[in-house]
Amino acid sequence: MRNSTVTIRFHYYNNHLFDELGTGTLVNFKYWKAYQQEKHNHLFGDLLHQRGNKGSRAKFEWQGEQYYLQESQSSHEKWETWRTFLCDAEGFPLKQLEFVTPKGASAFANPNIKLLREPETGAPIYVMSSFLMSEGNPFEEVGNMIVVYDAKQ
Repeated sequence: MRNSTVTIRFHYYNNHLFDELGTGTLVNFKYWKAYQQEKHNHLFGDLLHQRGNKGSRAKFEWQGEQYYLQESQSSHEKWETWRTFLCDAEGFPLKQLEFVTPKGASAFANPNIKLLREPETGAPIYVMSSFLMSEGNPFEEVGNMIVVYDAKQ
């Protein structure tokens, strides 16, 4: 693939301590260069006090703008501290998302979001999923969480 450039956002195991955010560029499927996303890691760590792992991201578009859902952990090796953040097109955090569940779950990881069509009406909807681990969440709410949002709002 001549004259191609592929940019990938990822998280990596930094110094065998914890996951941080990175970006890599693959040119012509021959040359690979990876970079730490220092500004992102700094913002999550110092500004938002997310001093644990930074992991999965999910990109989506809303009202013509690009956004990400980003998981981040405030305390290393404490699974109950996973949270989900809404980030701008560059991956910079805008706000922590506060999900409300029937039993009061508080730890959310592995966010994903897709724009789909409602089966009966064809209306656009967002389907968001997250994993609720056993640490920090009521037993009755451990596992996968799926939420549907009206895409027109």
